[in-house]
Amino acid sequence: ITDLVAVGSPGMDVWSRAALGTKADVWAGIAPDDPIGLVPHTRVEGFGHAADPTSPGFGANALPVGGAHGHNGYLVAGTESLRAIALLATGRRPS
Repeated sequence: ITDLVAVGSPGMDVWSRAALGTKADVWAGIAPDDPIGLVPHTRVEGFGHAADPTSPGFGANALPVGGAHGHNGYLVAGTESLRAIALLATGRRPS
């Protein structure tokens, strides 16, 4: 695995990219109107989702999500997120 992609993620169950324990490049993005963005990024006594992978402190690369709407729009034809994921899947990098 060379790339790991998280779109519309409520959290990654860890607090940083390094804590994932992978050498893969990590990419994360969230649409401005994705309701998952309203989920609190906390973890209390084993419950919760931990850190937002799109936050700068997490350490993921920013995945472009232009044109994506809501929580189900990331793989819609014509979106920047679909293009970026396709590029990553074919060994290229989104610009």
